[in-house]
Amino acid sequence: MTTRTERTEEIATHATLQAFGNSYLREIDMIEWFIPTDEENIWFGETACRIDVGTIYVLEIRRRSRIGRHEIGRIYRQTSCGWTEEAPLTFIIACCQHLQRLAPGVTDLLYRVLDSHRCMCHVIAHELNEPICPETFLEHEQTVRFGHWFHPTPKSRVGMHDWEQVAYAPEFRNGFQLDYFAVEESLLTEASATDQWISEQMRKQLGSAVALSASERLLPAHPLQAQHLLLQPSVQRLLATNQLRHLGRLGPTYFATSSIRTVLQADRSHMLKFSIPVQVTNSRRVNKRHELTAGLVMRRLAEQISFPDGFSITHDPAYATVQTGADESGFEVIYREAQDDAINVAALVQEPLDQEPSVLASLVLKSKRTDQSLSQAARDWFETYIELTLGTLVELYEHYGIALEAHQQNSLIRFEQGRPVSYQFRDNQGYYLARSNKNQLIELEAALAEAPELFYDETTIKERLTYYMIWNHLAGLIHRFDRDGLLAESTMLEWVGTWCDQKSQILSGRGKDWLEYIRSRPTLPYKANLLTRLHALDELEVSGERVIFIEIDNPLHREVRHANDERTTCLQTTS
Repeated sequence: MTTRTERTEEIATHATLQAFGNSYLREIDMIEWFIPTDEENIWFGETACRIDVGTIYVLEIRRRSRIGRHEIGRIYRQTSCGWTEEAPLTFIIACCQHLQRLAPGVTDLLYRVLDSHRCMCHVIAHELNEPICPETFLEHEQTVRFGHWFHPTPKSRVGMHDWEQVAYAPEFRNGFQLDYFAVEESLLTEASATDQWISEQMRKQLGSAVALSASERLLPAHPLQAQHLLLQPSVQRLLATNQLRHLGRLGPTYFATSSIRTVLQADRSHMLKFSIPVQVTNSRRVNKRHELTAGLVMRRLAEQISFPDGFSITHDPAYATVQTGADESGFEVIYREAQDDAINVAALVQEPLDQEPSVLASLVLKSKRTDQSLSQAARDWFETYIELTLGTLVELYEHYGIALEAHQQNSLIRFEQGRPVSYQFRDNQGYYLARSNKNQLIELEAALAEAPELFYDETTIKERLTYYMIWNHLAGLIHRFDRDGLLAESTMLEWVGTWCDQKSQILSGRGKDWLEYIRSRPTLPYKANLLTRLHALDELEVSGERVIFIEIDNPLHREVRHANDERTTCLQTTS
């Protein structure tokens, strides 16, 4: 009988293999796809992939996917005596060591992969011991157990100890108080697009629990943020001169959402987004200076725009920070509006535990009418979802030149009777405004003239839209439908292609150009998270936040020919 510890390790190792292995197959061109012979079929199954990392490995591919999320089975290592089955983590370590020899001295890839696996074990053990059936917005935020589905280190959190994970990570579902600082008014920088000013909100929230002088203002901080700040010389100088006072843990309880650093007040009245000294996947999670103003400007611009039906933005309309002479002092905090009971797409499409139905499958079943078959209900659900999400993005780009970084975690869907009825977008890091429409947008909101970092060229926007909406978001949805046996991957890709063609016929601008872009190109741009991690690139620190993009086969290409039965077919095309 399998023990709980063994089951935890099994689940985490399987998830780690799928995440890392698929990243390797997508991004590294030193691989060879082949159809095993009848003799080889005994070991390798119907489809396999050969990888040379100094040692020859063959991966059994139980299901080959056009969207690049293959199901990897057993792994075999070539020896002088033939083939022997290899443990997944041993294979992963060999791949990391091989890649690290290509980038000596700059990478911590192996550490990040093992850290992600270890964190995943910690999270899964907790969930198996204290299972939850998520229903509310917060509960779904707390159950994204496997992380970024197209990333080789999806749960890597460098900078958090185990006890800090339990205290502050969303999956452990623990509430905590914030730290607070009393700041001399002359040192505080804050702004708001509404009547919600952070220092005032915090003062009302704490009431008589704090005593401030007439010239002091109140600023909240995440406990991890405060711990880091108190060690900084610039902060210690301000503390020594009483221009800054650390008041300690106070006030109401907050709960971490899926990003870790954005926390929800227990009464659900608001959220706060902090800078924390933790690297999650590709970057250290900090609020950059230009992001502070982006939230305000986009909140004001949204008032001048007619959004498509069923779409809204969860805005970040206020910020506050302390001036220490640096561009970012580390005190940066963003106020985020309250969130409806919606489900983030990462939670919607993730792998369920222990043969339970996925969140998506449960919703499709709930939406099924008595006069429908399950496949008909699934088709209706999928079509509604595409119109609600992809349709919205195309409309915004077509009419306003606004593109959104609509990846799984930034996209939230509200359901009624199991059917998707509204789409909400969040994150002030995720706006891309077309430079070609700059003058028209400034006419709608003059403050955009002071936010040049929000404007991008059309090539970059198409690249980002394609990666975040097609590869990250829709591919995840398609994968989940296919894995749950609701709709076949090929059926959904054909339907999305037809939808794009029909939508394109009624458009004439940027939206039409992008739809033609994803339908006509044999390859599409893809953010190479494995290569980005290999070269230790922090995407928030790279100019224009442009990390490594590569081109991989386009599953929506009109002329596509998927030769899964060819002896050698490499998924990677260019780099």
